[in-house]
Amino acid sequence: EGEGGRSRTEALCDAVAVKMGVDEETRREVIEIGGRRYNRFDHRVRWAQQQARALSLCVPAGRATWELTGKGREALHRAAPGLV
Repeated sequence: EGEGGRSRTEALCDAVAVKMGVDEETRREVIEIGGRRYNRFDHRVRWAQQQARALSLCVPAGRATWELTGKGREALHRAAPGLV
């Protein structure tokens, strides 16, 4: 939000958790995939981030940093309240 559409992945996960009202216990949940352990919530946010990239809504903007594209900004403005 404060970066004009640019965010580091960690900050994005934190901002989404706050906006969604995700409690700390949920934020600490861990899942195992292919023998590796991942934070469940952050993994889901990163998955959504990759889906947004596939739809050209965001692009990488440096190490672990993402930026909305013009298409992404338009989609965000059209999104129904509570959807994002």
